[in-house]
Amino acid sequence: NLHEISKKIKDPERFDIVIFKYPDDESVDYLKRIIGLPGETVEIISGKVYINGELLDEPYLSEEPTGDFGPYQVPEDSYFMLGDNRAVSKDSRYWHNTYVKKDKIIAKAFVMIGVIEVAGLIEYVMKEGLLFEKQPFFHNIKNARINNSDDPGIAFQR
Repeated sequence: NLHEISKKIKDPERFDIVIFKYPDDESVDYLKRIIGLPGETVEIISGKVYINGELLDEPYLSEEPTGDFGPYQVPEDSYFMLGDNRAVSKDSRYWHNTYVKKDKIIAKAFVMIGVIEVAGLIEYVMKEGLLFEKQPFFHNIKNARINNSDDPGIAFQR
């Protein structure tokens, strides 16, 4: 039961993939992975992410990232976001407003192994009452359908 699962979800955690209001334009929703937690220092050296000076293991990356960024000191009640496709991802490294505040996180996305598989039925309604299909991030998801858990797609959990 998706409602029972939602009761068990607490604060966002490192590696969660979340949907949030883009900090530089809150009329747009983004989908990124949480990397830096409140109070942490994030630094990227030669494409490798360090949290408080310790190398972060990121086995989900398909390509070796490059570049040096930071250090970033993540404010309390905020998060540092990175996309999994670092070569082209527009994420915390490039935003004018670098961090995502906790209250701007709309939902957690549950993505299973494979291109994209549904983890459950959709239980997601925007505060404004907008339909899921109208959200800008949805158009970037290939072969995704909102349907039963047997179909490829993506599920969002508040």
